[in-house]
Amino acid sequence: MPRPPMREEGVERRETVVLPNYVIPVFTGALVVIALILLPFALRHRASPQASSVVPSGSPNVPKAPASEADSSAANVAPAAHLPPVKSVPPPSAPTAARPQPAAPNPAASPLANSKSSAGIRPTDASAAVGKGEVLDQVAPAASAKALATISGTVRVGVKVHVDSAGNVSDATLENGGPSRYFSDLSLKAARQWVFTPPEVNGRTVASDWVIQFHFTKAGPQISSQQVSP
Repeated sequence: MPRPPMREEGVERRETVVLPNYVIPVFTGALVVIALILLPFALRHRASPQASSVVPSGSPNVPKAPASEADSSAANVAPAAHLPPVKSVPPPSAPTAARPQPAAPNPAASPLANSKSSAGIRPTDASAAVGKGEVLDQVAPAASAKALATISGTVRVGVKVHVDSAGNVSDATLENGGPSRYFSDLSLKAARQWVFTPPEVNGRTVASDWVIQFHFTKAGPQISSQQVSP
């Protein structure tokens, strides 16, 4: 009888497994489908830790201290808030030297003043160059006692006279005639007889104008005069 084939010790028999041709494409497609399904979950899981770790730019990333430490630090800082503010004292500034004040201009030293003084120009102030005139002789109106007795109160007559450079009255006009023609005529007649000392302008006598007031009462006339020009 034939003998069965003898196995060689220490030698293993290798069998070749042959897969069908459609297995590899099916396996590859399954891997692609699984990758497409798991990829969104993997991306979402990766983005969530990054979003939680991002700190807003407006708030500082300061680690919170324990409650005990925060209370102790607040207790230490609180008294400092009641301290008065420290005022900064500016450094002392160096004394500045006093600036010399400009000297006031001397009018006597100006060339315009020297030219005027050398030319001999007299001052233009009229009050310094004009001398006032005076009444040299005044004549009172010759009113009768009967006419004065008819007066009730006071009859006022004003006469304006023009005096020439010799001191004589050259013209007389009524400035205020009053209620009575009689007393007005007596006042004009008396004013024309007045004599004056004429005023002087720059050493020369000049004509002038005067106003003479006659106030008639029962006791008689009262007279006053005033120079009106120059």
